[in-house]
Amino acid sequence: MTWRVESAPRSIDAQRAYGRGESDDRLKLRDTRDATIGVSGPRLGDARIESRVPPVEWWFKLERSIGVVRKHAGAASRARIGTRGRAAIEARRERTVAYKAMDFSGLKGMRGFSDQLLEDHFSLYEGYVKNTNELLEKLSLLMDGGGGGSAEQAELRRRLAWEWNGMRLHEFYFENLGGSGRIDTSGELHAKIETDFGSLDRWRQEFQAIGGMRGIGWTILYYDPLGDRLLNLWINEHDSAHAAGSAPLLVMDVWEHAFFTDYRTDKARYIESFMANVEWRVAEKRLAAGRRLEAMAVNA
Repeated sequence: MTWRVESAPRSIDAQRAYGRGESDDRLKLRDTRDATIGVSGPRLGDARIESRVPPVEWWFKLERSIGVVRKHAGAASRARIGTRGRAAIEARRERTVAYKAMDFSGLKGMRGFSDQLLEDHFSLYEGYVKNTNELLEKLSLLMDGGGGGSAEQAELRRRLAWEWNGMRLHEFYFENLGGSGRIDTSGELHAKIETDFGSLDRWRQEFQAIGGMRGIGWTILYYDPLGDRLLNLWINEHDSAHAAGSAPLLVMDVWEHAFFTDYRTDKARYIESFMANVEWRVAEKRLAAGRRLEAMAVNA
């Protein structure tokens, strides 16, 4: 048996609702293609995937319905933890800083991107931040309540990587936008691109071709510090096929929500607009940070 999961709502209205953290029931009323659960065989289509992980909203409902996780880990769990244990838990929570959504509103007015598209995208990003924090809290409650070996903990833990990467990749994406699209030809990144790809045009051709692939995910230019090499990779959804130990230098979102409002199905035109707005100085700084990782690995 497998879970059939659509990881994010397809319609623009549903994406806005998802970003605001609306319930799964409301999302289903707005867009019947939203997260669903069922037994399924293979399906075609780049937006629906087969996964062993049910959507996080379903687990939240399960918790409420069967009492897997209550506000303070449940009466039985509180009894097991004891007064001293509860005090330690509360003290730890006070020290824990929740993730906060970053403000990227300065990107409004960027050529090729309408304010409506950007506002929708910011809202979706804020939803990933909210869900990441909720998952971390629920996992903490499960562990405190003795549920570390439960199926609920296992599935929520898998979901955490999906939501967390959705949060962080959006931050990388927005941070490397708002520029002129022109790389400093005297900089280290330009020199490295020419060394590893032959020319900037050759690199760009490959990067854009990957972005144009069918599917939902990300196109990322990575720097591998151990191999001292640049790589263009496709990341499926948010959390599959990352280059372990490598530094993301340039991140491009190619989920439909990144372009559909302005470009409909013309992904190629969106990619051209993305390239025209790249802030290469951010990518240059990321390369410098990646090379510090290289130095640390060599000296280890």
